[in-house]
Amino acid sequence: MHYIFKVCFTIILGAILSTKIAHAKNARIGLSLPLSGTVKKLGEQFLIGARIAIQHHTHDTIELEVLDDGCKKDLGELVATEFSTSNIDIVTGFLCNEPSYAAANILRDSKTPILIAGAQSERLTKDREREEWNIWRLSPGDNAAAIAAAKELSKLWINSPFSIVDDGTVHGRTLVDAFRLQMADIGLSPHFTDTFRPTQSTQARLVRRLKKAGIRKVFIGGGAEDIAMIARNASDLKIKLDIAGSEVLSVLPFLPNKQRAPKGVTAILRNDAQLLISSKVLSDALIAKDIIPEDFMYRGYAAMQVAIEAIGESKQDTISSLNAKTFKTINGNVKFSNNGENTISPYALFTWNGDVFVKNGSIQ
Repeated sequence: MHYIFKVCFTIILGAILSTKIAHAKNARIGLSLPLSGTVKKLGEQFLIGARIAIQHHTHDTIELEVLDDGCKKDLGELVATEFSTSNIDIVTGFLCNEPSYAAANILRDSKTPILIAGAQSERLTKDREREEWNIWRLSPGDNAAAIAAAKELSKLWINSPFSIVDDGTVHGRTLVDAFRLQMADIGLSPHFTDTFRPTQSTQARLVRRLKKAGIRKVFIGGGAEDIAMIARNASDLKIKLDIAGSEVLSVLPFLPNKQRAPKGVTAILRNDAQLLISSKVLSDALIAKDIIPEDFMYRGYAAMQVAIEAIGESKQDTISSLNAKTFKTINGNVKFSNNGENTISPYALFTWNGDVFVKNGSIQ
């Protein structure tokens, strides 16, 4: 039997101060997070960041209503229904797609703004106008990594033949198809395409096919272990390959040494929030509380910054604010397009140095 886990968290640190400040807010923010199920840890991390953001915002009185969506459709529907009767000014969180769709439909008539901070389905913004959803997506879409990869790699590969290969899985094929379309829009087409079988003991045949085709640059849609193996095989065979992949490579530093890739593999990854100067305010707060910093804590803090800044005297004022403003967060600036997408990409090109990924252009 499903249940709603509900926590009301009211910050009154600024109550006295707010009486002295014109236009001080007295706001209620809803937070829909998976606090049960397989991804509950991410929800808990997000909540830590969100709560600290409110604690740091002492000019207003903010009440936070936290509900558990379990990353599931049916529980998400219960959560959205609860929010629809709670006089909430804005709702955020939504790390998973299904609760996001549930909230979009159920909160449509109430005009409650929904700030999606984790779900990445392209349909959330693609169908926004037609469905009259009050959605703004802070998180990047499913195709954002491929778009960023094409933007960055097209600069480096413009005068060189390149290949696109994938492992035949849904994820791998979807990634390379999006990358191919973006490169085509730029005016670049692959000289060679191929598919390989994942989780094999070697990928030497693929490496030899790439050499035979005269290819030295390749974008791979596959798992981190397979991409690392392709890079190792190329190195062992003394075949020069410039290999690029996507976010799956973020696990490379955590693989056993013998499974890691040699230096030089590039990847489109999200900027590390912990390395940004603007994130120091949260890093210091976490350290003071003896909490190990995690990525979703920074996402929770940033989402709350946008939500608090956006809230106006009415829901329509909040909607106007989300449409017009550029928001400053610890993860960087946020600006929404006409269809509710965050126009400022969190992605950048990184190069593997054998131990960690280093952002291109930074001092190693």
